[in-house]
Amino acid sequence: MQGFTSVWFFTLGACMGSFLNVVIYRLPAGLKLGSPPSRCPVCETRIERRDNLPIIGWLRLRGRCRACGTKISPRYPLIELLVGMLLLLFLHVELLSGGKNLPYREPNTYAGVVWIIWYTKWDLVGIYFFHLFLLCVLLAATLMHVDGHAVPKRFWRFAFAVGLIGSTLFATLHPIPFIAPRPQWLEQLRWSITLTDKIFSGWPFRLGIGLDGLADAVAGTLSGGALGLVMAACWKGTQPRVESADRDLVLASALVGQFLGWQGSVALCFIGIPLQLALRFATPRRLQSARWQLAVLAGTLTCLLLVWKPAHKFLVGIENSIG
Repeated sequence: MQGFTSVWFFTLGACMGSFLNVVIYRLPAGLKLGSPPSRCPVCETRIERRDNLPIIGWLRLRGRCRACGTKISPRYPLIELLVGMLLLLFLHVELLSGGKNLPYREPNTYAGVVWIIWYTKWDLVGIYFFHLFLLCVLLAATLMHVDGHAVPKRFWRFAFAVGLIGSTLFATLHPIPFIAPRPQWLEQLRWSITLTDKIFSGWPFRLGIGLDGLADAVAGTLSGGALGLVMAACWKGTQPRVESADRDLVLASALVGQFLGWQGSVALCFIGIPLQLALRFATPRRLQSARWQLAVLAGTLTCLLLVWKPAHKFLVGIENSIG
């Protein structure tokens, strides 16, 4: 059962990576995501469905266009593989573990495929996909920078809209409230209905508008944006520059705060700022590039999410010792 679930999630991730390839290529070029259909950029022959399968299609064609033989960049299957591995990694670390990596939230007593997937724990599943959406957004933005493009504003607008709407409807997407413990009066300011999944487990979940999740998102966005300005200063003077590089870094940091709360953005910067400064001074000037600043942020975020619970305890310990 666990093996089948792992294969299914990896396949889902590879398909998400395939869509991410489309986003990375088309959005900076001002093209629509749905049309025209995928085609060879040289001979403009439409790619057949059998050749458009994630990873497998590239391997079957041996990295070349079926019609004209033009080489197809290996980056496409590598991105599909990377996203598939991300889903697989967080499936085991975050989802099937019952959320053992999440701070402030008690792990589920019963974990594993049956108790988490089939007897669906919607709050944990929501957190899982919420975090993976954030990682995919940062991965796409990183690769746009690597290609020398600014991240389109509509890309950021969509990402922030998902974070804001998700946080407002489901406060459980934020394991750590912006004030811990969350004030009872704030929790009561929620207009919602309770839905029950009668097919699998009868596990209830609430859908509605509340100020508690919105407060988490707003506080996180403001703190993340402010800390993003500090991180952007670490890259001043690096070449080659990417148009709106500093803006994109600040927006990416603000987005992390929106998805993880202000505590998450502080933890990220606690690790990320020293890492960026170390890379800045350890790397020869001719090799320094602002194109990689989002890559450092995305990589640091991935590592943080995997060990978020002990990292949060460590930072709280430092705060208590200072206080």
